Amino acid sequence: MNIGSYQACLNFVGNDQVPGLNNLRDCVSQLSKICNCQKSRKAQKGEECNVLYINFASTVAPNMVEYFKSKTNDATITFTHGSNHIISTITLR
Repeated sequence: MNIGSYQACLNFVGNDQVPGLNNLRDCVSQLSKICNCQKSRKAQKGEECNVLYINFASTVAPNMVEYFKSKTNDATITFTHGSNHIISTITLR
């Protein structure tokens, strides 16, 4: 399984209370409230959300193997950023 963005990550966990994702949820919520007419502010908030996602994927997610096992039957989860930048790969099986 590949999770390639903060939105994909949040979609994957759904409404589960996952440690380390509350700040990311808040960031995405704030991002969605910024008008498209404020391009630079929206881009800055998007980058802030990306940083939170990268921090989660590299520091918190590797310690959550049992949780991820309950969410998917896949053997691995690879967190990526952009099209080919691998943040971390977690072996589940």
